[in-house]
Amino acid sequence: KLERVVVAGGVGANQLLRTELAARFSGRVCYPRPDLCTDNGAMLALAGAMRLADGEKADNIQALARWSLETLARPQKT
Repeated sequence: KLERVVVAGGVGANQLLRTELAARFSGRVCYPRPDLCTDNGAMLALAGAMRLADGEKADNIQALARWSLETLARPQKT
């Protein structure tokens, strides 16, 4: 049974999400302060720029703006 959820990134500042999780989830939910809930887009852009500067490139990138969570595979336990 899921006992704890950690919410991070820009979505953590969403007050409706916080309210709904509090109402629907019986476990513990952990959030950073709202001023620390920032979008990680800048970090991803920097990581991509650094990889490009190192000579890495990806010839086949498929961006899916509305990627359904149901289609994602669960991570394997190690």
